[in-house]
Amino acid sequence: MATFDFLGFTHYCGKTRKGKFKLGRRTARKKLTQKLKEMNRWLKAVRNAVKLEE
Repeated sequence: MATFDFLGFTHYCGKTRKGKFKLGRRTARKKLTQKLKEMNRWLKAVRNAVKLEE
């Protein structure tokens, strides 16, 4: 299967149910893991920054 990454998406070739050519897109794994790690770092930084009032 021919694939390439462009602008944060992985583009791939496929076929529709009727057998015609289809270009599919999904989020690039590299970009997704990068953003998830960035979000986790941010969550850890602000986890205890706000004091909850009882």
